[in-house]
Amino acid sequence: MHLNVVAFKKNYFWFAVVLFSLALPSSYAAAATWTQYYMVTDVYPTSVGAIYFKQEVQENPDNCSSQSWYRMKEDHATKAEIYALVLTSMALGNKLRFSLDGCDGAEPAVNAVIMDVNQ
Repeated sequence: MHLNVVAFKKNYFWFAVVLFSLALPSSYAAAATWTQYYMVTDVYPTSVGAIYFKQEVQENPDNCSSQSWYRMKEDHATKAEIYALVLTSMALGNKLRFSLDGCDGAEPAVNAVIMDVNQ
């Protein structure tokens, strides 16, 4: 009886190791990716609260079905701050980097923004 419990624990351990290793790559695939610094060329705030952004060069690290625009969700925690930073960068002629995290519908989802103040 004792040997069966030890064998069960040993098999359960290896099952957990294999399951964890299979889940690990998928969790890294969903990590946010920063674009290069580019000028924002268009901004489109929608009536439902989402905001779309377009840069000189659109990157699509998560292979979303559309890469024409980046999309920021209606309920994004720092939507007002990001929107203000994008409009400021356009007025000043500064470039931005977008943190893209997965797809929001068809478009790459905006997570955060950095402005290049050293240009």
